[in-house]
Amino acid sequence: MNTSIKISNLEETVKDDFVKTAKESNITQKELFVDMLDTYKLFKIKFNDEEKEQFNNVISTFPELFSKRIKHTIKKLNERLFWSSNENETNIKSRNSSKSAFNRVKIFVDEMMKHNEDTKEWHDKKRINQKSIFDYAKERKIVKSDLLAVGHSSIKQYININKIMIEEHNKKHDLGEDHNLKVHYFKTNENKKMNENKK
Repeated sequence: MNTSIKISNLEETVKDDFVKTAKESNITQKELFVDMLDTYKLFKIKFNDEEKEQFNNVISTFPELFSKRIKHTIKKLNERLFWSSNENETNIKSRNSSKSAFNRVKIFVDEMMKHNEDTKEWHDKKRINQKSIFDYAKERKIVKSDLLAVGHSSIKQYININKIMIEEHNKKHDLGEDHNLKVHYFKTNENKKMNENKK
């Protein structure tokens, strides 16, 4: 049975390199071709000449270590992409990628909006902005300590993408730019009165 692969219009040096690689890998040329095809179908990544030279230098110096590290990195990347693509909160808290952080912001904003919809008192509502989302996320982490925090950059990105929706929500509930400050002073005064009445 002939296991050689016949490809026309291929330079002899490339053919020789292919045959040499198959022999060094202790596999047939057919098996090498199938492996190469499968790998290309999986990643479809092309490198320029400079990148190829850099890889070849590292591979020739640390052949086994390079292969192990590459495999390990790809597996980790695959795992992170899998988890970050799932919008379920249980899985979102498990990985701290930019996508999962963005999704956590979405969960927090949805909760804040629902709270504003459900409550009737103006001083129990919150204007949704970068600071209020950040503060809410911190409060949620105190209540549920296994949740990952969200940074200002993720919040800012979410607000930029959903700016119209957030503005419409704030407008619907009459939550002006100074609303959260008014609520702060109102609650401070109410607490003062309660403390004075206890005396």
